[in-house]
Amino acid sequence: MTKWPQQLRLTTLIVILASAASLAVGCLPSTPTPLPILIPKFSYQVRVQAGDTGYTIQEAVVTIEVEGQAPLDGITDSNGVARIFISSPHAGQPGFLIVEAKEYKRYTQNIDLIMDTLPDVVLLERLPAVTPTPTFTSVPIHIGPSTEAPTSTLTTIATNTPTSTPAATNTPTLTPTSTPSCILEFRADKTVVNPGELVTLRWRVENVQAVYLDWKGGAGAPGTGQDTRRMWETTDPDHTLRVVLKNGETITRTITITVR
Repeated sequence: MTKWPQQLRLTTLIVILASAASLAVGCLPSTPTPLPILIPKFSYQVRVQAGDTGYTIQEAVVTIEVEGQAPLDGITDSNGVARIFISSPHAGQPGFLIVEAKEYKRYTQNIDLIMDTLPDVVLLERLPAVTPTPTFTSVPIHIGPSTEAPTSTLTTIATNTPTSTPAATNTPTLTPTSTPSCILEFRADKTVVNPGELVTLRWRVENVQAVYLDWKGGAGAPGTGQDTRRMWETTDPDHTLRVVLKNGETITRTITITVR
């Protein structure tokens, strides 16, 4: 019987063991790579209503903000309904819901973009009514005795009428000389305007020496009677009517136009 050298026997044994290990490893089942979980896309519908009356609000802007992605938005129709399409990258993500409408307070809410968990109805709170600021309104001013029923506040300036005391019983009494009354009316068709809006000033002056309308450093033509001026309003809208009476006294009336 032929005997193999000891070194050859050891080499053969190592080769057999290595082959067996390879076969054992090849028989082990492989671990599959897990697939990413995709949340299905869906359409989100929300109705916007007034919190005090329950009426639907048209043309309200509904916005959903998601971190790291473009915001999603929609506008309510005539039924107050807005529809927003939630794509797979947005679905399941946390977001921020914003609803805005004219004359209503801004509504915000933290949400999760998961189907059937988003709010179906959003109630908006109405903004408080704004109380208008009182503005100056010009009032016609009458100087002297009134000849008709007044329709506004009248200011009367008294004039001295000369009188005569008889020196003797047979001296005739002098007839007082009547002083014509002065009439001054000054008004504007509006006192609150936008920048550059036209304003009409009207005045009526009688029994005076002269009348001037001053504005922005300029002066109008003197005269009496009735007249009007139309001008563009700026940020310095003060208008003053200067009247010189028969006795040389000067009086003024000023109208301030408020520019928004």
